[in-house]
Amino acid sequence: MICVVATLIFTMTLWPLFAGDLNPPAGPVAPSPGPEPRIAVNATNTPGDADSVFRIIQSGSYYLTGNVTGAAAQHGIQIEAGDVTLDLNGFTLLGVAGSLDGINMPGFRENVVIRNGNTQFWGGSGVETRIDIGRIEHIVATDNGAWGIDNNPSGTFTTRVASCEVKSNGGLVAGTGGIRGGQSAVITDCVSFGNTGNGITAGNGSLVTGCTSRGSTADGISVALFSVVTGCTAISNTGDGIEAGGDCRVAGNLFSSNGAAGIHTTAVDNHFEGNTCTNNLRGIDVDAAGNIIVRNTCSGNGTNWDVAAGNVCLVVSATTAGVISGNSGGTAPGSTDPNANFSY
Repeated sequence: MICVVATLIFTMTLWPLFAGDLNPPAGPVAPSPGPEPRIAVNATNTPGDADSVFRIIQSGSYYLTGNVTGAAAQHGIQIEAGDVTLDLNGFTLLGVAGSLDGINMPGFRENVVIRNGNTQFWGGSGVETRIDIGRIEHIVATDNGAWGIDNNPSGTFTTRVASCEVKSNGGLVAGTGGIRGGQSAVITDCVSFGNTGNGITAGNGSLVTGCTSRGSTADGISVALFSVVTGCTAISNTGDGIEAGGDCRVAGNLFSSNGAAGIHTTAVDNHFEGNTCTNNLRGIDVDAAGNIIVRNTCSGNGTNWDVAAGNVCLVVSATTAGVISGNSGGTAPGSTDPNANFSY
């Protein structure tokens, strides 16, 4: 009996030593933070060289911890490895007079992702890469001397440029502009405004969708062979709303108030369908035979239709209706052909 009582007293005495806090802090319980698994871009981890402030030479996931200011005759960050993710983490790469590219890739690399930040005031491009298989996303590139975002179109393949904005680029280097994608590029949900040169340019076999290009000093959108352009808007560009290479499909877009044509091609085997062209110098301008042009509408252009012989195209001047009020009224547009194009 004495042994049992002593054991009970001993146990009760130790109990508070193992109990939790009776008054825990307010708020949800969170795990203790562990070490950052990514690699910070800094002078220790990614030291630069003669032509770069920072330099990535090994595969891995990298991130910025603050803004980066450039220097004359240097790139901001140079990527010389594949299998790299660079997260700007919402920070800005800020160029200075005489600087080179904000982000530069001197050779072709696979599996590279660049995202989430700003590049501005670089003497070269905001982003100048040669990515095969990868993404450039959520980048804002403004006031750079060459391209806002450029993924070399002649030699790169299957890179996505998504949800990016480019403004006022191309003022120092002739033949540049807003965004340029490589072959089989996918350019989606991007905005180009006020760039010197083309707003958006894509190589062979590309898809451009959901983009807006406005105020470029050349074409709003320019695509090479075998490309598709859908759901885009090109407004108030000095050149064409879109310049299409051969074998392209351009459907469901709006091209308005451009200084040349809304849609223009000098090539064959294009399919132009369901586009709206208004208030351009020319609405739809097709200079070669062998294209199909269906279900488009043109209005208010200097010349609504300028189509060479040898194309599939029926144009009807739409019949206008009087006032419609209530549940019925109006007149047919002037044709029952489902493939007719209309001037109105």
